[in-house]
Amino acid sequence: MLNDYTHLENLWQTAMASDRRHMLDMIATLFQNAIDARAPKRRPPGKAGLQAEKSYYRLLYLESVLQDTIVHREAMSKTPVPSGWQQMREILDQLKDIPELRLEILEGIESALRRVNPARN
Repeated sequence: MLNDYTHLENLWQTAMASDRRHMLDMIATLFQNAIDARAPKRRPPGKAGLQAEKSYYRLLYLESVLQDTIVHREAMSKTPVPSGWQQMREILDQLKDIPELRLEILEGIESALRRVNPARN
């Protein structure tokens, strides 16, 4: 699952337009929860703290990209934005050097997609 997004892409593409906003809200919440878990006040000392700091700043950036490119465009459009999945892939690809965070985000995205698209499970 880490390198092949085909399954997630299929779920993304088949999500109903009416469910897109809810799905994107769940994904945005996923990013916010991951950011909160890595906030400076929650960081462990040492090397683990440095990794959490790297993850924290990367997530802040990627969450803003998610909001600006995908969530905002979907909110402004009456139909699903076809490039939404491609932009999500680009966000995921920027997490390749932090595999545990990438896996956490992938699992959360899959969970959100399955909740709005139960017929495809």
